[in-house]
Amino acid sequence: MKSASKCNIYKKDEDCYAIKKALEFIEKNYMKQLLLEEAASYCLLNQTYFCSLFKRYLNCSFVTYLNRVRIEKSKKLLNDSGLSLYEVSKQCGFKTQSYFTKVFKQETGISPGKFCINDQYLEYENHIDKIEYNSLFAMGKGLENNIKKIDSKTLTKVPTSVRRAIVFIDKNYMKKISLKTVADHVSLSRSYFCRVFKEGTGLSFIEFILRLRVEKSFELLDDPRINITDVSGMVGFEEQSYFSKVFKSITGQSPSNYRTSKKAV
Repeated sequence: MKSASKCNIYKKDEDCYAIKKALEFIEKNYMKQLLLEEAASYCLLNQTYFCSLFKRYLNCSFVTYLNRVRIEKSKKLLNDSGLSLYEVSKQCGFKTQSYFTKVFKQETGISPGKFCINDQYLEYENHIDKIEYNSLFAMGKGLENNIKKIDSKTLTKVPTSVRRAIVFIDKNYMKKISLKTVADHVSLSRSYFCRVFKEGTGLSFIEFILRLRVEKSFELLDDPRINITDVSGMVGFEEQSYFSKVFKSITGQSPSNYRTSKKAV
């Protein structure tokens, strides 16, 4: 969106003053069904001349500028409010969700749904291998300190939606669970779910499920009859190499070294 700072050069110019009034009017009323004639009337100009001023000073039409303001406003709602796309589109003044989605993609290059994920959050299936695990997990002095335990005391301190999510994850950690699946299970948008889950547990969705899987692997690794490849599959990892990488990042040692150290005790 182009800044109106250029208007400072034309402080005494009536046209510049009219544009400033128009921008103020849009900022205060973008959430309404604004019409070109309303904005032009507010600036005491006819529609044709009003449109020419937008082209001259902002290099875009009135409608384009209005939509850009609405898109900027929608970004904060998408990330912070937990509203549905339909609710966001309405609050930002778009007549329909489909039109909102179309304009959003034109201005940003991605859909509103993808923006929620790409701007602040990681999509589990697509980005999991890109995480630097050593920077994600703070190493404690013992295995018990490295894993965030799930117990009744912990569950009573977090919102109901987060408790439901934790129970769901605990029952399904051995499966391929996506962020969308869990968010849908507790009837929250993915962006809002990520925020409340992090606030409630102190961990992101990805951190939580990986730590849980590693915790579940301890008991299986204590049984020498189960090979490490089978252990990784039983706790939800598709590849042993990936399981070993995550395990070492969280515990400071590989699964095989952990098993060896337990035998020596």
